[in-house]
Amino acid sequence: VKQADLEKAVAAKLAGKPLSGMGARTLENYKAFGLAWDFADAPEGAVHVFGTACKAGAAPKPAPSPSASAAASPSASPSASPSASASPSASASPSASASPSEPPPPPQPAVPVPAAGCFGFQDETGDSDAAVGPAGAGDDPDLDLTSVTGRTTDKDVFGHLGVAELSSGPSALPVFTGHRFEYEFSVGERVVVLSAEETGPGVGTVDGAVNETLVVEAVFDEPSSQVVLGVDRVSLVKALGTSLPDGAVLSGTAGRSYAVSPASESEADVASPEDPRQAVYVLGDNECFRPALSVTAPGEVQTSDVALVSIALSTSDGRVAKGQTVTGRIGSGRTATATTDGSGLATLRVPVSDAAGARELLVQSSGSAGDGELRSTVRVLVEQTRLALRSSGGAVTGTLVDDDGRALSGQRLVFAFGGRSVAATTDSRGRAAVSVPAGTVVEVSYAGRRGHLAPVKARVTA
Repeated sequence: VKQADLEKAVAAKLAGKPLSGMGARTLENYKAFGLAWDFADAPEGAVHVFGTACKAGAAPKPAPSPSASAAASPSASPSASPSASASPSASASPSASASPSEPPPPPQPAVPVPAAGCFGFQDETGDSDAAVGPAGAGDDPDLDLTSVTGRTTDKDVFGHLGVAELSSGPSALPVFTGHRFEYEFSVGERVVVLSAEETGPGVGTVDGAVNETLVVEAVFDEPSSQVVLGVDRVSLVKALGTSLPDGAVLSGTAGRSYAVSPASESEADVASPEDPRQAVYVLGDNECFRPALSVTAPGEVQTSDVALVSIALSTSDGRVAKGQTVTGRIGSGRTATATTDGSGLATLRVPVSDAAGARELLVQSSGSAGDGELRSTVRVLVEQTRLALRSSGGAVTGTLVDDDGRALSGQRLVFAFGGRSVAATTDSRGRAAVSVPAGTVVEVSYAGRRGHLAPVKARVTA
């Protein structure tokens, strides 16, 4: 550019003035838009003084900065210190280099993964084609959608897009620098699209227009090779002006992938079933994400006892589910709670309070691994009781306990002797006493509690 033209454009004289922010680009024109291939940016702080010339092959001289002058100070330079240079580094330590390093554990998925073979619908593999770029670029597994599966929580609605080989880098097609994914669904006549180019906040549209009300989040999860696009349910209800409880229907679900360049983008793959019935997702249907819940429980347990229930929990894709909350309840009794350990195991101490009979054992799990539930039947038996009698000083004392030795308080014992009966109530230690003449035969009986405590009787001579 001529100096005079440039000075006229910026309305300033340029002689002796510094030029900063210098850079160069190379682009290739393709189908009416430019595709960037290379960027050459000057180092931060580099300037060129207008009117001066660089030596051949020399780079522009960086502008002075406080940090640069400080680094040049001998007193501030660690390398100038003899003691520092003599100190062996950790990398030079023989023991450090000799110790074998264990390979790092494989990365774990950051989001729930559908169970093997479970999905909303599948899409043909090897069919992604960005339709632009060098001839023979072919399929890009980083954009190849393989399945679409819906998931719901109390707060969000998610679309899980399975990808053949998801990576965080640019598209495998050389002219593109990134990728974008969409999850589409319809509520009645309204069409909602959730979109994102990377993990983090995404964009939501309603009927083709960006809707700022929608709160969209995305996770590009390489370990599970899936892109998860989710929208906050409250924001979705507000944007559509209709309620969306569990059981509401989303129709026309689909997934799309795009190859992205600095100047444009091109659709690479569309995952949409031919049968529209397969494209329906019912809110609350998380069948593909339920964890595998294994329960070991006693087949019989006495009422008022505590049933020990062992839990083994794994995620829908077979990984150990640690740190998950598990609960258990027998019949209408109180709920017991525990947390799975590092091996996905937990033990529930479930109190039994229902009367004798067949009762349902309900075990549930919740947490990042998803919600699981298992129901089985436990037979509740009447609690067996024991009655011990002791005679001393003209009194007979009866002690009532269950077969585990727990005192039964507030229970009515009947003392029969000499043709008459005297009733007494057990105290907190399960004891009740009456005075009787010495040498009298006393029969003590407990009628039990129907469905809960078994009857028992005993005899003693005072």
